[in-house]
Amino acid sequence: MEPRPAVRDRGTLRLALLAMAFETWFVLVLVVLHLLRRDLPPGRTMISQYAVGPYGALMASAFVALALALLMLVLGLLRDGPSSCGASTTSSRSKFSTWGKTRHGPHEAYAQAAGGDGAFTAEWYEVENGTPLHWVGGLSDVPPDGEIAIPTRDARVTVRRNERLASTDVKEILGAFVQGSPRPSRFAWRRR
Repeated sequence: MEPRPAVRDRGTLRLALLAMAFETWFVLVLVVLHLLRRDLPPGRTMISQYAVGPYGALMASAFVALALALLMLVLGLLRDGPSSCGASTTSSRSKFSTWGKTRHGPHEAYAQAAGGDGAFTAEWYEVENGTPLHWVGGLSDVPPDGEIAIPTRDARVTVRRNERLASTDVKEILGAFVQGSPRPSRFAWRRR
C-alpha cells in the first residue's frame, strides 16, 4: 500500500470533500428518479424532464447540488492556483508548458505561463477597442538587458532577463486574470 500524499491545504481538502458529497447526491437522486418515474425511459429522456412532475423538487435539489459541486471545484482550483491544473509552480523542479484561462465575450483574452526549475514566464493577451494586445510580464526592479532561456517540458523559451519570474509572480498574474482584474501594475509589461 502506497502512502497517502500529504494534504497541502485543509481548506482545499474540505472543498474537494464537499464537491464529492454534492456529486454523490446528484447521482443518487438521478438513480432514485429512474426508479420512481418508470413513465420516462432513461435512455431516451433528458434529465431535465425529471424536474417536471411529482418529483420535480427532488430533481431541482440534484441540479443545485451539481452546481454547488462545480462551485466547490472552482474554489479549490482558485485556492491552489495553477498547481491544481496539472502543473505545479511551487516545486523548484516542476516543468509545465502552459496554463491558461480564456475569457470570452466582446473582449476575448487569455493568460498563460511556461517554465520549470524555479524559472517561469507569463503572457497576457487581450483585445482592447478591437485591437489585440499581447503582453509579456517582467519584474520592474530587474534591468531588461540580456536574454535568458527558461526550460519547459518540451523546449526552452528565451525571454528578456527581467521576464524570468518566480512561481509566486506567475500565481499573482494568473490569479488576477482569472478574477477579471487588469494586469498587475507591479510588473513591467512589454508589448509583444
